[in-house]
Amino acid sequence: MQDVWMIRTAEEIKGYAIRNEMKNFLKAIKAIYGPCIKGTAPLLSSDGTTLLTEKSQILKRWAEHVRSVLNCSSAISDAAID
Repeated sequence: MQDVWMIRTAEEIKGYAIRNEMKNFLKAIKAIYGPCIKGTAPLLSSDGTTLLTEKSQILKRWAEHVRSVLNCSSAISDAAID
């Protein structure tokens, strides 16, 4: 019974995609999977020992990570540039 429903629903969604009916396509997908859940995933601290769960802690950790990635010293010597 559920297999028949799934096959019929998949064909319906496929038809929406083929006909480029994006509004109906997304509505049908959302009906199957439910609304998207927005949230912040936990993140480990820089030393990897503490699980950060508060939004402010997570944002600070991301800022720290981006700074460490973007502010690295150059591996090219000045002599090679000249």
